[in-house]
Amino acid sequence: MFANFERVTAAGGIVFSGNCVLLIFRNGLWDLPKGHVDLNEEINSAAVREVKEECRINKSIDILEPFRETYHTYLFKARSIMKTTHWYLLQTSLSQELTPHIEKGITACKWVRISDLSEYLSET
Repeated sequence: MFANFERVTAAGGIVFSGNCVLLIFRNGLWDLPKGHVDLNEEINSAAVREVKEECRINKSIDILEPFRETYHTYLFKARSIMKTTHWYLLQTSLSQELTPHIEKGITACKWVRISDLSEYLSET
């Protein structure tokens, strides 16, 4: 069924700091930080790297545990893509204001209280 799809592997995280979760705003929607896994890169290392790059974090981020994989397909420049994203539960002590990686299309990074996450679901 997917023989004509180009496979892409990505990794990202649900990042906790205290009772908050890290969200990014990209392409008009709130999302979790994630990105492509580089050639010969460990998937868990890619998850941490992408979170740090997208939110310009220079503090330590710890992997708590693998979470799950998600799959989706899309068209990109007339190519059919099937993306597998490997998600991890991550933790940091960082609670400062973050700087989005504008060049990656991210216009905001925000710590959101877990109890307030439902307010963001309509824009995810």
